[in-house]
Amino acid sequence: MTKMSKHEVSCPNCGRQQTATILESINIDLDPSFRKRLIDGDINMLRCEFCNHEAFLNAPLLYHDPTKRFCVQYLPLKMLDNIDSLGAYTTDGRMGSLHTFEKMGVGYIGEPHIVFDIEEMIRYVLFRELLYERDKSKGKEAPQCSPRDGQGTIESPKDQVRKGLKDSIRSIFNIHSSR
Repeated sequence: MTKMSKHEVSCPNCGRQQTATILESINIDLDPSFRKRLIDGDINMLRCEFCNHEAFLNAPLLYHDPTKRFCVQYLPLKMLDNIDSLGAYTTDGRMGSLHTFEKMGVGYIGEPHIVFDIEEMIRYVLFRELLYERDKSKGKEAPQCSPRDGQGTIESPKDQVRKGLKDSIRSIFNIHSSR
């Protein structure tokens, strides 16, 4: 879902207060125009109504593309200065609500690619779109999450790769699993 909120901000040029809309979460399937706005550098921009100065509003932003099955989370670097602002994340970089997303079959949302630079977010979006188009032209679909050993949870693409690597290592060294 696309989520936005209004905030009182000061223009960094003239210092005058005004209300600005800050996008917090973008779902490209629901509103594709936000993709172009992001690429054009037109997301979370303040255009001062008094002096016409333009400035980026440095706030977290989640970009979600359900069709291509990826998420990327922009976090302002200043958030690392306050450890409490990272409360939604576990020590392995996942969102604490990952289990909820897994139950819905969209576990990848709980494991967004995290970037600390808005330009890097744009580059990552373009990279993932290129990969999607490449695979689509070869007749492949975006990876789907699958149940993990019948436990009722959903396996993320990262977990699938880890499992494949573990299986390869077991095979190479003739190690048998005790499952």
